[in-house]
Amino acid sequence: MIKLSIIIPFSQNEKDISLLFDIKKKFNKNEIIFVGSNENIFVKKNISLIRKISKVYFLRNTSRAQCLNFGANLAKNQMLWFLHLDSKIHEIPKNFYKELNLNRINSFKIKFDNKKFLINSFCANLRSKILKNPFGDQSYIMSKNIFFYTNKFNEELIEGEDHEFIIRSHCKGIKINILKYYLISSARKYIYRGHTLLTIIFFYKTIIQIIFYYFKNLKFFNKNAVIIVFMKYPFSKNSKKRIRAKISNSIVDKFNEKMIKRLLFFFNNKKYLNFVIGLRYSDHKIRSLRYFDKYSKILLEDENLGIAMKKAYIFFKYIYKKIIFIGSDIPDLSISHINLAIKTLNKYENYFIKTNDGGFCLFGTKQKNIENIFTNINYSRKNTFLNFLNCTKNNYVYHRALNDIDTSFQLRNFLKK
Repeated sequence: MIKLSIIIPFSQNEKDISLLFDIKKKFNKNEIIFVGSNENIFVKKNISLIRKISKVYFLRNTSRAQCLNFGANLAKNQMLWFLHLDSKIHEIPKNFYKELNLNRINSFKIKFDNKKFLINSFCANLRSKILKNPFGDQSYIMSKNIFFYTNKFNEELIEGEDHEFIIRSHCKGIKINILKYYLISSARKYIYRGHTLLTIIFFYKTIIQIIFYYFKNLKFFNKNAVIIVFMKYPFSKNSKKRIRAKISNSIVDKFNEKMIKRLLFFFNNKKYLNFVIGLRYSDHKIRSLRYFDKYSKILLEDENLGIAMKKAYIFFKYIYKKIIFIGSDIPDLSISHINLAIKTLNKYENYFIKTNDGGFCLFGTKQKNIENIFTNINYSRKNTFLNFLNCTKNNYVYHRALNDIDTSFQLRNFLKK
């Protein structure tokens, strides 16, 4: 059974919390995260009751996007379900998770709780079917990797953060799966503001947002190559363990941070390159997510390098033509090396830059279905590069080996320079 972290935001004036009870009754084995405005008096008065059902968090001066992102950062399960508080789930069966596509953003069809709005629900479902463009009141279910690769909801937006997120996911190569079940949504906003007026406003805004958000995210349409930079939180005591045994933590932390900032500077100034942080975060989880807050990520937790590379390769192999893996601790590695790798892969299947210790610091590939190679290699031996080379075909090896920083001696020499 797939376990979900169900994230529900609440605003300052929300008073109907019946959805929490419905979820607890129907999906009691899943995590519920209830996060919203610090100014909601009703939630505070009923906090002891709500805490029996879900985890509750209050944020100051918050938006819905901030609440959703905050909940995703705290979620303990790998699948995230973003749900509006005014939704009704009685038409969704307990075993609906069997219909989920783990490689896509899943969303429901929509009905309103008032039959006067059948045309609105019909048009919304037609838009979702044809354009694959569901809105937030249809709910989104996705893996953490899809969420953090798409790079969360835009907290700078006052409204339309759900629509912008879906369009950005389209541009980044993520597909949408519309489930066959109906989510019941409240029609209160139509009743309060007027059915015809609000329908016209929503239609107008939808067209404007589609044009604006697609134009804004055009840079992500380039599916030629993705660069995956394997990093750890720079202040993690699990990074550079061998060096930390001989040199103070503060020096290692400073080195890590300099190397990471150097790479981020490269990519921030090369807007045409798609790059993703392969974040290996075993400790300080929330702090590491905040440190890399602005960047697309794929979360790799405690996995060793082989498993981490395999996981990243499987995720991206059908989105990008070429995948470039690099480390963050190679002072000599520059953006020109990466550009050369992308160019060389037009002719060769695989591209390597080896290191002087017998490993490699850059591996580029356009070869398909090689995921098992990553876990068949022992990365701690001095023949790592040769073993990896022998498992691939049509390879090109860069003419010079680069130095990585894996020992205290290498770090001292680097600092002297």
